[in-house]
Amino acid sequence: MAVFVRSTEMPAVVTDDASRMTAAMEERRALKDRERDTGRARRERVPGQARTAAAEEQRALKDRERDAGRARRERVPSQARTAAATEERRAVAARRRTAAERVRQSYRVMVEWRRGIVRCRRALNGWRRGITNALYTEDNLQVQVPVYVSLLLIAGYVSVGALMFGLWESDWDFLVGSYFCFITLSTIGFGDFVPGTGPDAWASQEKLCLCSVYLIVGLALLAMCFDLMQEEARNTFRRCGRRVGLLPRTSNVEPRYEPRA
Repeated sequence: MAVFVRSTEMPAVVTDDASRMTAAMEERRALKDRERDTGRARRERVPGQARTAAAEEQRALKDRERDAGRARRERVPSQARTAAATEERRAVAARRRTAAERVRQSYRVMVEWRRGIVRCRRALNGWRRGITNALYTEDNLQVQVPVYVSLLLIAGYVSVGALMFGLWESDWDFLVGSYFCFITLSTIGFGDFVPGTGPDAWASQEKLCLCSVYLIVGLALLAMCFDLMQEEARNTFRRCGRRVGLLPRTSNVEPRYEPRA
C-alpha cells in the first residue's frame, strides 16, 4: 500500500519542475526583448535628417580646407616659382664654386709651403757645403803639433800624478811617484809599487777610484800624444825625403770634401 502511494506522487513533482523551467525561459526572452527595444530607441533618438546635416557639414569643412590650400598654392604664380628655383640653382652653383676655390687655394698654399721647404733645404745644403769646403782644406787637413808639445803634456801629466801619489803615500817620494805613473801609463806594469798597500794606508777605496780615473784619462792622453808625435815624425821624414829627392813633390792630402746635396 505504501509503495502505491509513492508511485502516484512522482508525476506531480516532475510537472512542477518543468513549469518552473518554462517560466524562467519566458522571463529571459522578455528581458532580451526589452533590451533590444531600449537599444533601438537610443539609435532612433537622432533622426535621419540630423545625420544627413552632420555629414553635409563635414563635407563642407573638407571643401573649405581644399580651397584654402589651393589659394595658398596660387599665391605664388608660376613665374615667381621659376625665378625662385633659378635663384636656388645659382646659390648652389656659387657654393660649389666657393668650395672648389677654397680647395684650389689650399693646394696652392701647400705647394708654396713645399717650395719654401725645398728652397730652405737647398740653402742649408749650400751653407753646409761652403762651411765644409772652408774647413776641409789642405792646410786644415794637415794637423801639425810639435813633438815638444806632446812631450810636455806627457811630462806634466806624469808630474801631477807623482805629486798626488807622493801626498797619498808617506813612504813615496816624487821620484817613486813618477816611476809608478810612467810604468802604469805605458802599460808596462811591473807591480813593484802599488798605492794603498802601505802599513799606514788610509781611505783605500777612495784612492782606488781616483787612481782608476787618473789612469783611464792618462792612457787616452798618452795614446793621443804618441799618435801626434808619430804623425809629426812621418811628416818630417816625408819632407826630408822630398828635399833629398827620394819622394816626388806631390801633395799627399786627400781631395776636398764634397757633401751630397
